[in-house]
Amino acid sequence: MVWSSVLDGIDNDALPAHQRAWLPQTRPLGLIEDTALIAAPNEFTKKVLESRLYPAISKALSAHLGREIRVAVTVDPTAVPTPPPTPTSPGSYGGPG
Repeated sequence: MVWSSVLDGIDNDALPAHQRAWLPQTRPLGLIEDTALIAAPNEFTKKVLESRLYPAISKALSAHLGREIRVAVTVDPTAVPTPPPTPTSPGSYGGPG
């Protein structure tokens, strides 16, 4: 998959771990000419991508696709599936057990 290869190609030294943590919350929506459209789950993540991560994402996409790629970010709350709730034991909330 192109997106996972691009994320793997982002320079770990140039991007601190606390900034890399935002990347799994994104999903590529498409490539329109030389602009990659990326979905973020909320406005805060969108702002982080546009301000702090834009250069790294653009550079990695450009290297992977062999041409200069710009990045546009949109908010899509369904961008990343919510993990299923963890089962709780019956006695953990006052049930029998």
